[in-house]
Amino acid sequence: MYVCGRLAICPFYHGSYHTLPDLFFQIHLYKRIFYLTFLPMRKSLRIAGFTLVLFLSYESVKAQVKIGGDPATVNANAILELESNRKGLLLPRLDAAGFTILKNRNATPGMVVYLKSGADPRGEGFYVKTAVGTTDANWTKMAGDAGGNGPWKINGNDGLAATDWFGTIGNVPLSLRANSNPVMQFSATNGNITIPYANVPVAAVGVNDVVMIGADGLIQKKNLSLTSVTALNNLKGDVTLTVTPDNTALVASLVAPPTAPAGTLDVKLPVMTGAVGQQYGFMTIADWNKLQTITSATGITIGDVVTGAVGGAKGAYIERLTGADEGKLVLHLVEASETHGGIVTIGNQTFKGNKTFADNLNVTGDAAITGNTTVTGNTTVNGTSTLKGNTTLEAALTFANPVAYSTAAPATYHLAVLNPDNNYNLETLELPAHGLKGIGGIALPGVPTPVTAETTTGNVTFATGKTGDGFSIVSSPNTVTFNVPDASATAGGIITTLPQTINGTKTIDDTLNIGGSAVSTSKLNLNGSMSVPFKVAPIGTYTLDANDYMVIVKCATSGDGSAPDPITEIFLPAASTVKNRIYHIRRVERVAGEFAIIAIKATGGGTISGRAAVEIGEPNSTVTVISDGTEWHAVARSIM
Repeated sequence: MYVCGRLAICPFYHGSYHTLPDLFFQIHLYKRIFYLTFLPMRKSLRIAGFTLVLFLSYESVKAQVKIGGDPATVNANAILELESNRKGLLLPRLDAAGFTILKNRNATPGMVVYLKSGADPRGEGFYVKTAVGTTDANWTKMAGDAGGNGPWKINGNDGLAATDWFGTIGNVPLSLRANSNPVMQFSATNGNITIPYANVPVAAVGVNDVVMIGADGLIQKKNLSLTSVTALNNLKGDVTLTVTPDNTALVASLVAPPTAPAGTLDVKLPVMTGAVGQQYGFMTIADWNKLQTITSATGITIGDVVTGAVGGAKGAYIERLTGADEGKLVLHLVEASETHGGIVTIGNQTFKGNKTFADNLNVTGDAAITGNTTVTGNTTVNGTSTLKGNTTLEAALTFANPVAYSTAAPATYHLAVLNPDNNYNLETLELPAHGLKGIGGIALPGVPTPVTAETTTGNVTFATGKTGDGFSIVSSPNTVTFNVPDASATAGGIITTLPQTINGTKTIDDTLNIGGSAVSTSKLNLNGSMSVPFKVAPIGTYTLDANDYMVIVKCATSGDGSAPDPITEIFLPAASTVKNRIYHIRRVERVAGEFAIIAIKATGGGTISGRAAVEIGEPNSTVTVISDGTEWHAVARSIM
C-alpha cells in the first residue's frame, strides 16, 4: 500500500514488541515537539507530519518498509528497502560540531554517517561506529578508492607513491590463501617465510640445491651434498636391491644392511601373522596350501546323516579331516528326534515341540495326533484320523463325501458351531426343529412386543421415514420403520444437498473443502468469497466478545497536542477462554486532527506479546492479535 505516494508499509512483521524502548521515547518526544511547534500550521503540514510519524514511530510501524518502486514486492530479507533507477540514499552529513555531539552520546555500534572535511583527522568520508565509547577510535573510516588509502584491487592499484606498501600493521603475520587453504605466511617478527604445503616440481639433472621444509613449515635452502639424508647419501653408482621376508615387522621398510656389500638395499616385507596393529603381510606356503585345499571342488562336502546325540542340539556339525585330506571339511546333518533338532529323513521319526504348517498338509496314511494341532492351510486326510488334543483349523474344512441324514427328522438338532467367547472352539448347540423353520419375531428396543412375520409369506417389511427430532425405530404389524430426519436447528439427522441450518458444535478432524472441487491443500479450503463479522464499535471503552472479528474503534476524546494524550481502552477477552481466536482492530478518526491513543488490553490483567497494552497512536492503523490459550500475541500491524 502507498502512504503519501512514496512510503510502502508491509502489513505483516516478524518481531518482538520489546525492542528499541529508547528510540520509542525519543521519536514519541519528537512527535510531540513537531505538533506543538507547528500546531498553528497543522492543517497545511498534516500530510508531511503524518508521513514522518508513519516512517519513524515505534508505535505505528514495526514491519518491513519499502520506499519507491513497486510497494507490492518487498525483499524478504530487508526491513527497509529503497528502490529507484535515478535516485540514491543520502546519509546525514556531519561537521565537526555535530560529530562531537554524536560521539558524546555514545551511539549504538553499527551507525553509519558521512563526515565532512575537518570533522575527523582521518579525513572526509563514510564512518561506521564499531565499538562502544565516545572517542574517535570507536569509529572506523570506510576505505576510500584513491592511492594508499584505497583497497588492494585484483588488477592492481593506480596513484600509488613509492612509500605505499601492502601488508599488516602490528604484530600480525601476513597470510596468503588459495581456496581458503593457507599457502604462504610471512612472520611479523623476523620475516621468515612459511609454506604449509607446496607442490614442488622435479629438479633438472645437475641441480643439487633443494628446499627443505621443516615440521613447523619453515623453509630453508640446502645443498644435497651437504645434507644427511639417511643411508642413501653413502650410495654411489649401481644399487643392488634384495627382498627379505620378516615375520616380526608390521610394515614394509627399506634398509641398508650393515654387513651387506656396499651399494645394497634390502626391502623387508612383513609376513602376515595376525599381530596387533598389522594391516597387511605376505602368506606362507603352509597357509596357501590350506587355502587351496578348502577351495578345491572337494574342499567342503556333505557327509552321511547322523543319528543320536553326535550333533547335539544344533542339528549339524562340521568335521575337519586329517592325513591326506588335511584341511578338508565335511558337513554332517543330524536326524531330528524327540531330544535333538535336525532334518526330516525318509525313515520313522518322532518329533517334539509345536509344529506349524503354513501351507497344505497331505497325509496319505493314518494320522494319530495326541497333542494340540494348528493347521493354517487346507488339510486332506485320506485315512483314518484320530485327534485327541485341541485342534485349530485356520483354513477351510471340507467334507468330500458327507453321508446323507438316514433317519427321521428329530425333534432336536445338535449343530456344530464356533464359540467366539471360548477362543472359537468347535462346540455343539441344541436347536429345536421348529427353530429351523424361520424367524419367530424381531425384538425392538423400547417395544415390548416383538414384530412378527406375515403368516402367509413369512416376510417382515423394513421401511424408512423422517418423523421425529432424531433417529428412532417404530413398529407396526409385520413392519419395522427406521426414522432418520434431515438435520435442522431442532433435529439431529442427515446432511442433505439442500440448504440446511444445523445447531450444536461440530468438529471436523480432516479437511473441509468449501465451494467447488479444487485440490485440497489445507485443513480448510475456501474456493470462493468469504463473509466475516464486521462491526463499528460504540465510541469509548469497548470489550470484544465471540461475535466480533473485524472491529472499527474510535477514541472517546481528543487532547490539545500537549502530552499526555487521552487514552481510550479496548479490552480483549481472557486469553485462556478463547484459544486460537483472532481479532482485527482498526482505529479511525472520530474528529479530524485528533490527539488521542487507543490502548488494547487483555481482560483480567493479561498481557499482549508480554506487554500490558498495545497502543495505536495514529488513525488508519490496524492491529491483529491471536490467543494461544495463555497469552495474547500481536502478529501484525498495518497502516493505510
